[in-house]
Amino acid sequence: MKSIKVLYFARLRERLEREEERLQLDDGIVDVAALMAWLGQRGGVWQHEFKADTTNRSAVNLQMALPTTCLSDNDEVAFFPPMTGG
Repeated sequence: MKSIKVLYFARLRERLEREEERLQLDDGIVDVAALMAWLGQRGGVWQHEFKADTTNRSAVNLQMALPTTCLSDNDEVAFFPPMTGG
């Protein structure tokens, strides 16, 4: 089992009604994609925000992450919607 800190930014923070949380994950949640699938299983808005075709971005320990980025004990994972600039 691993413990991680998850941060939610912008629209996600508003829709999920939380800025952060500490999660205890079983050993089967090995990467960002598995974490997103697990969060989506909470149902409702969680399912909508973490569906497989989501455009949300993620970072692990302040580094941009891919769905295949591995997770380790004490990692910090951030989720945020895509941003546009102009």
